[in-house]
Amino acid sequence: MAFFGIPRFGATEYRIVSVAQHNIWGSFERISGTIPFQSAVEIGFRTAGFAVTDEAARHAPPATLADSMIDRLSGMPAFLAAITSIMLATSAFAGIPLGISIPPAKANALDFARFTKNTDITPRLVEISANFPPEPSTISLPDTEIQAIREIGALPLITWMLPVSLLDDAWTTPLRELAQAVRADGGKIWMRLALPRREEPSHAASYRDTFRRVAGIFRDAGADNVGWMFVVDLGRSDAPEAALDADAFPGNDVVDVIGLRALNWGDTQRRPVSDRDSDWQSFRDLFEPVRAEWQERAPDKPIVAITATASTGGKKSDWVLDAVRTAAEWRLAALIWFQHKGAIDWAIQESIPREIMMEAQTLNTPLSK
Repeated sequence: MAFFGIPRFGATEYRIVSVAQHNIWGSFERISGTIPFQSAVEIGFRTAGFAVTDEAARHAPPATLADSMIDRLSGMPAFLAAITSIMLATSAFAGIPLGISIPPAKANALDFARFTKNTDITPRLVEISANFPPEPSTISLPDTEIQAIREIGALPLITWMLPVSLLDDAWTTPLRELAQAVRADGGKIWMRLALPRREEPSHAASYRDTFRRVAGIFRDAGADNVGWMFVVDLGRSDAPEAALDADAFPGNDVVDVIGLRALNWGDTQRRPVSDRDSDWQSFRDLFEPVRAEWQERAPDKPIVAITATASTGGKKSDWVLDAVRTAAEWRLAALIWFQHKGAIDWAIQESIPREIMMEAQTLNTPLSK
């Protein structure tokens, strides 16, 4: 016997429980995160052989849909019904944790509340930057900002802006003290390291050695609550640090998360004002080739996309929704939006239609632990 139940649903979220029972199957249960009700119904019904239109999924009472599914599954052989029920439980739950990269001054309760009110997005991960001192001395953990991020249920990602490589022995004590402070904090946190822009042939090796040294000091201090991220730039970035490529990769033994960063510049770059002409590129165009490369290079590492789009050269709202859907399709670990304003306004704006942001939020699943 198999059945399909919908015990909780609402305007933008619901929970599905699917149980398949047979004498050799025992029981199977899976509870999803939140997804659009109509999307789940359509995917699930198509899996079982139904042809359900968006209109039907949108307006049919959930109880009617559940009863129809129960009737269809009851008429199947037990083995097929069990398989179908499991497929229903797993196929409709593709989601993507959504995060934001913001200036440190924006990491406070008021600005988080304003962001969620304006965009309908509840961030699962928040990136901020923090500066190392120019010379070896005490390194301050941004405790206030970290606490504010955790209070909204998000994971902090700290990008440490380094003045130089940290290979000098004078950095050992400050790094060890920082590692001990992070260990004492106890909460889960992601970190990454950023060196300033410099045109040096030795930059990749210097970064690689610095990363391995810092991660090693944290490991020796017992700061196991830190996840270390390595970020690769896919083309021109708007970040102040030097671009990194595969040559700077510190190694699978010290990297926990792979970050891929790329921006859609639209038509904002034009000669002779700029040194190049830029064109509108989709999220898929920006990320797909290198995503496959890093999945092969580091197959056991979760991949996070860091991205944003300009507003000219295409339709920003469509780009945002396509990015979220594609990241969910690829089952990335998270999608971080570069929520910064400079010469180009990369931020998600209130002008994006509410229904688009609400759909993005319904795909916004919790970050995997």
